[in-house]
Amino acid sequence: MSDDGRKLEEGDSTHPECEVNEIDNVDSEEDDEYPESDGEEDDEHPESDDEEGVGSNMFEERPVYSPESLQRRISCFILTQNVTPHIVKNKDFRDMMTSQFPSLTLDHETTMKHCLTLFEESKTEVRRFLNSMGRLICLSVDVLTRYSRIDVGPDFICLSASFIDNEWKLRKWILRFKKYGNDDFDQFVVKALDDWNLNDDKVYTLTSRKVDAPGDYIQSTKSKLEGKNRLPYHSRIFSVRCCAEMFGLMAEDAFGEISDIIRMIEELSWPKSECMWHLTNSKLKNALELEALGEFNSELVTKNYSVPSAEQWEKVRIVYKLVELVHDVAKKIFEVKNSTANLFLYNFPQLRASLVLEASSPDAFTLKLAKKMLKRFDKYIKKNYLVLAIASVMDPRCKMQFIEDVSAKLEGIDGLPQASAVLETVRSIYEHNEAVKVNEETVKSDLDLYLEDPVLPQEEKFNVLKWWESEGVLKYPNTSEVAREVLAIPMSVASSFNAYYYLENRPPPDVSITTSGSQLMNAVACCRSWRPEKRLSAFEIKFLFHSAGVNIF
Repeated sequence: MSDDGRKLEEGDSTHPECEVNEIDNVDSEEDDEYPESDGEEDDEHPESDDEEGVGSNMFEERPVYSPESLQRRISCFILTQNVTPHIVKNKDFRDMMTSQFPSLTLDHETTMKHCLTLFEESKTEVRRFLNSMGRLICLSVDVLTRYSRIDVGPDFICLSASFIDNEWKLRKWILRFKKYGNDDFDQFVVKALDDWNLNDDKVYTLTSRKVDAPGDYIQSTKSKLEGKNRLPYHSRIFSVRCCAEMFGLMAEDAFGEISDIIRMIEELSWPKSECMWHLTNSKLKNALELEALGEFNSELVTKNYSVPSAEQWEKVRIVYKLVELVHDVAKKIFEVKNSTANLFLYNFPQLRASLVLEASSPDAFTLKLAKKMLKRFDKYIKKNYLVLAIASVMDPRCKMQFIEDVSAKLEGIDGLPQASAVLETVRSIYEHNEAVKVNEETVKSDLDLYLEDPVLPQEEKFNVLKWWESEGVLKYPNTSEVAREVLAIPMSVASSFNAYYYLENRPPPDVSITTSGSQLMNAVACCRSWRPEKRLSAFEIKFLFHSAGVNIF
């Protein structure tokens, strides 16, 4: 279950597999998405039986570990699991470890040095993989805020790289995580990429919230990356705006129209304001149900509280209905295992058609609010239409037929690129993709064949990555490389339930990460993103140690 009580889909990245492995064992037999070994053994770090996964079989006879090997394993545990890096200061943990391994001397400073060494080893392998995988990476920048009972803490800024690996799994790896201090947005991105020393022409897109990176920030970032040869030729789709931000603003537009009424309802039926807009709307629904049952009509309630009038309750119903239209679409693109770029434009016409209908309502309040929300929605579509459309073309349920159809449905939005412009951009990306091998004697490219073949049925739970892995890559090998790059573009900096946070209540960072120094904080954030499937949940960690009689929380 998620923190807000909702059940996540099986395989959601917030519920990784319960298995632990060495973070630097990037050529693991289980994880082909990591760089493959060149077959040569590292003289400085020879492989041994000690370096197998931690706790692979707890019922086997316990092997003898050297203190150095144990330190490395503890450092790996800190880098990959939901524990604070300060766990080695915990007396119960230290007593448990020394009782099992008397030769081990746990020292916080030494352990932290091991963590940073292990991080640098892993970073070298990750860099080698990103540079050698033969495809572009899509960047996203998220700003997180730490909260406490007393006040709001500092902001943290996170740069991530998204891509689809060789197994057609969508990956999102953190490249840099730090406190958001004096660096400007563009300086942060450029410095982080310089530190990674990625190949030229490696960056494809940059996704951000407008509130974090206004247009001049994006233009400055783009200019600096172009000056360093970081961008490919087709960088006109470089800037991607966050869809979660847009949905949140639409909800805030609606709630802002009845803010006084919401405050009355909060006093009547729920104790505090919510930090996520879909929860606020859920509370409005609950209040409407209670009102229909007459729960707020008693003399005791009316005497002690301000109760909304019938007219005000009607406004609440209208707001709930309009925000729920947004939520219905948000669930289809955020509450899924892989929020790939093709899902967005595919589901947008449903929301727009509903808003257009409500914007013609004879009720003045409904008409005004629906038009306001529609205006914001149309502005987002216009700004991001080209990248939205290209991703849809790489969905075998859509292709160009969908683009032509959706263009007619969006005809009220002025200035949208024509279907011919979308096709031209797709062909341009295809022709310049370094993985595409063009045979001049071939009459038709496999992009032509892909576009000419019939579209697939409109299945609601269609998995585009599985289709490209099982069928598309065999039928259209060159086009599959374009699909791999385009579908990885993050249309939102946040996914799953983090996409529902209000702008003033940003998603909080992992406290076990932010309580460390700057270097270790970055190392832990990066390593945990590089191997998310190896992480135990916080509950599993707590249960594991509690079973051993150790309290680490």
